[in-house]
Amino acid sequence: MQIKKVSAVSIVALLFTGIVWLFTFHAHMTEHWQQTLQHARYFLLAWRLLLYSALIVIWCVLSPHLQQKMPERYFRLKQAAFWSFILLLISEINNLLNWGMA
Repeated sequence: MQIKKVSAVSIVALLFTGIVWLFTFHAHMTEHWQQTLQHARYFLLAWRLLLYSALIVIWCVLSPHLQQKMPERYFRLKQAAFWSFILLLISEINNLLNWGMA
């Protein structure tokens, strides 16, 4: 059941990525692209927050299972998750500063 949820989230993320790729492929003018991003920034922020919360839920569900079954790998995964979170936080702060929201 949990694998189905992870698969569903993955499929939605891939579909969204494909849609964005198609849109960027057909949007040739930089000014038009910048204007479109400016209008869609709150939607994109909401989308990123949704993805981040889904990742947190997946981590909270799968983490105890991994800790019980493979404790030697759990520490490495925890380190990787920590550094991924730090990089993600820096990236989002950079986005906020670029858009003038902070």
